[in-house]
Amino acid sequence: PALEASLSHPTGTTTGSTRPEKISPLSDAGQSPVLLLDTLGELSACWGLADIAFVGGSLTNRGGQNMLEPGGYGAAVLFGPNTWNFRDVTEALLALQAARVVTGPAELTEAVRTLLLDPAEARRMGQAAREFVASQRGATRRTVELLSQLVANSTSLTTSTRAA
Repeated sequence: PALEASLSHPTGTTTGSTRPEKISPLSDAGQSPVLLLDTLGELSACWGLADIAFVGGSLTNRGGQNMLEPGGYGAAVLFGPNTWNFRDVTEALLALQAARVVTGPAELTEAVRTLLLDPAEARRMGQAAREFVASQRGATRRTVELLSQLVANSTSLTTSTRAA
């Protein structure tokens, strides 16, 4: 409740949560609501609703969560400095200017405010993130193909060694 009460949209839209009775409707000016996700397991179903996403865990030593999920939906991605467990992904997103690092609550607030007030920049970041995620698709298929080749080569080596 304290967090919910402390959040506000810079354009005046009230903050809501994912409980249906708490989601704020669109304002008269047509602005989107701000959603506070407060129930375990609901995040993956909501990334597609986001224009801006903060990836949790990354402001603590726990390490960040998966940045590819919100990026794949085209959200501008924000995360803290502790992303050791997603290093390659975060480096790529930052290099493409598809994400930003924030170092604490005040910087997070300012980054969200800036992106809400500059929706073109939020869309540009989100599009860059979406394109990066799309470029990574097919990794499982490529990995299976490489493993299949290794197994086939290993089998033929074993067979030829036994024959000799």
